[in-house]
Amino acid sequence: MKLFRKESLQIIFTDIVVWTLAMVFYILLRFTALNTDPMITVSDQFNFKLVLILTIEAGLILGLVYGLVDVFLDQQWLRKQPFGKTLLIKGAIHLVIIIFISIAVRLRA
Repeated sequence: MKLFRKESLQIIFTDIVVWTLAMVFYILLRFTALNTDPMITVSDQFNFKLVLILTIEAGLILGLVYGLVDVFLDQQWLRKQPFGKTLLIKGAIHLVIIIFISIAVRLRA
């Protein structure tokens, strides 16, 4: 069984693009004039360019991880499982990944 067929690469590429755009969109909304929350202030030391670069990197990594998880699970384990079971298993795995990354970011900061 070939893991990286054309369809698999398209799924991974789509996940990378969507996650990267979602992360950039979030940062743009959070740290631009569209933000009306008075509790969020940006100091003079804030480097938007650096944050944007780190955000793009995070989006690329998340997209790659989620794409690989989706492709691997679909081709190996969940091919003939009911849709509900597939949705629950993928959702649980994605939740674990999000929690792990959140803890890693908190420990690093």
